[in-house]
Amino acid sequence: MLEQTSNDSPVLQPTQPWGLIWDIWEAQGKIPSGLNCPAIQVPYSAAMKFSLAALVVVLALAHGSQAAQSPEVEKLAQYFQDLSAQLTSTTQELVQKIQSETFVEDGKAQLQQIQAQLAPLADNMQAQLKPLAENMQAQLKPLVDNFQAQMEDLFRKLMDQTKSLGQ
Repeated sequence: MLEQTSNDSPVLQPTQPWGLIWDIWEAQGKIPSGLNCPAIQVPYSAAMKFSLAALVVVLALAHGSQAAQSPEVEKLAQYFQDLSAQLTSTTQELVQKIQSETFVEDGKAQLQQIQAQLAPLADNMQAQLKPLAENMQAQLKPLVDNFQAQMEDLFRKLMDQTKSLGQ
């Protein structure tokens, strides 16, 4: 697995292309070299190297399929972004409408409160003004009747004069 050079420093040259890391770990004593995988009776180093190679192949295939699906993923991402923007704008419009409706409802409620407060005041004013109005009506009725009689008399005289001019 490892070769020694003339200056006694180990030179790492893997026995297989994918096994450099495995050879380093084995040289450092982290992995015993004589172990076998009991299930398939293959040395651990070969099983681990095979697993590592299979993992690389699976990752490469996954990356390739992901690259092929990239436009579809981008379309889906764009769809969700558009949907999010539309949802945000609709929510803002609804909030504005609710606020305006709330404002109108608050205004109606305040008007009803004011009306409730002013109703007793209006009743009180009407009660105070009713005798005054009746008194004024009693004083003005003779004057109005007299004025009406004078106007009728003036109108009759005017009609009589108009008839005498027409004859």
